[in-house]
Amino acid sequence: MRCVGNANIPALGMTETFGIYAWGRDLATPEYPIAAPLDELQPGFELRLADDDGNEVADGVRAQILLRGPTVASRLQKVARSDAFDANGFYRTGDLGVRVGSRVFFAGRSHDMIKTSGANVSPAEVEREISAIASVALAVVVGVDDGARGQIVTAAVLPEPGAVLEPADIQRQLRDTLSSYKVPKSIVVFESIDEIPMTPSMKIRKRELAALIRARIDAAG
Repeated sequence: MRCVGNANIPALGMTETFGIYAWGRDLATPEYPIAAPLDELQPGFELRLADDDGNEVADGVRAQILLRGPTVASRLQKVARSDAFDANGFYRTGDLGVRVGSRVFFAGRSHDMIKTSGANVSPAEVEREISAIASVALAVVVGVDDGARGQIVTAAVLPEPGAVLEPADIQRQLRDTLSSYKVPKSIVVFESIDEIPMTPSMKIRKRELAALIRARIDAAG
């Protein structure tokens, strides 16, 4: 479970850290719009940003957040410790971050990243912009397989009660706030939350949702 705070106290935490482990003082910035900067760590915590080989990355480079601290889980069920932790005991969170000076900005989940035509798109960034549009109650962004691009960016949206959402209008508004390759190529409007596949704990089944969006794209011709 990730939590990215609220408008007053932006923070980041997860089940494996037994709650919030970092927080900030400012709101998100245009350069890093997904979440506010994380300026403070819980006492005893250490944070690294590392590439796939475990090497520390330079400022401005998106990389995985690794954590070590007093409340970090010591092991994960049915996962080898070497798969979850590096040789120095840092937990591989699967979260991505970007360091700018002394600040770290949350940049999404590594396995959620959409790769389209060689570019990486963070679903969290696109969801944030869609959710800011009037009458959008819920926005979920997923990658759908595409022969030419590898994946395409797509979105499922749920309107506020009584509202009507037009995919073309949403795309038009997003072009004012996102790079063109981040704007969803297809947007599917769902009328009820019951149409969106979820687990019993109300987490969205993104693979099933991607398949559902693919089917609706194909059906539309």
